Amino acid sequence: MSIPTPSPFPIPALHPSVAGALAGQERPVVVIGGGGWMGQAVLHMIGGSAESGDLLSRVHVFGSAARTMPLPGGRSVAVRPLSELGGLRVEAPLVFHLAFLTKDKVDGLSPDAYERGNTAITDAVAGWLETVHPAGLVLPSSGAVYGAMGNAAGANPYGALKLKDEERFAALAARRGFRVAIGRVFNLSGPFMNKLSLYALGSILAALIDGRPVVLRAPHHVVRAYTHVGDALNLMITEALEPGAGASLFDVAGLEPVEVGELARRCAALLGRADIPIERPPHDPGREDRYLGDPAPWRRLADRHGIALRPLDAQILDTAAYVAALPPDERRAA
Repeated sequence: MSIPTPSPFPIPALHPSVAGALAGQERPVVVIGGGGWMGQAVLHMIGGSAESGDLLSRVHVFGSAARTMPLPGGRSVAVRPLSELGGLRVEAPLVFHLAFLTKDKVDGLSPDAYERGNTAITDAVAGWLETVHPAGLVLPSSGAVYGAMGNAAGANPYGALKLKDEERFAALAARRGFRVAIGRVFNLSGPFMNKLSLYALGSILAALIDGRPVVLRAPHHVVRAYTHVGDALNLMITEALEPGAGASLFDVAGLEPVEVGELARRCAALLGRADIPIERPPHDPGREDRYLGDPAPWRRLADRHGIALRPLDAQILDTAAYVAALPPDERRAA
């Protein structure tokens, strides 16, 4: 389900139950980390939802710096610096904690600097949550936590710090009496994908749209399974707004595993670009890279909340529409 909009790409819609819950209770929404992939997606979902009434006027957005973010229908939302979060006083907000220094920052910072940067973000958000009583907290985590369990933080700093965040906010929710939905995200698809070069799907689609050969650098099998960003957000929101306190923890796991070579061929067929060559080194059978979560609990959650998960072909087409709308320079960088 997407929002009818003049946007050149489909914007996912808030599920009717989510839009109704937010509009009917006039609930404030606080988005911390509004400039990233999931932050932009949820703000556009809110901004484009007719069912959410005047919800946009009750949205408070925080990011790394002050700016104005355009939204569908000529509307916009002000983004305030994270340093101002501590002064915000609202009643029973739905909170999205999406701020985190991501994996691509690991190589650009020393391990200590990377940890200090993320700890400062966590401290700011946790400190503010001590002053309010949220209706629910949406906390995307990562499948990378599984690689950090039992290992030193230096071996997987991103996963280790995500795991620390899970533990800290789960304990805070239990102590303060609110619910946190922690989704361990593996592979997302859909609009607002940033840094295309970091993602196989983004790189493949950028090449196909520009008519360039698709270059797959891994000689071994690489297997992924995708979840649409709109589905991920709708399900995490519904879980966060469920009654009770403490953590609901689950994998945000795609239902259809696909090897990236097959993914490239499938993208090419869907876009009518089967003539474009797909280049890859000779196959190395020595290892396989499988980054997959457990889809069974994810499917059960979707069924329980009445949310239809998009199949892979629909995810590819939605992502392709977004990538095609990007400036050519951004696609070429992938």
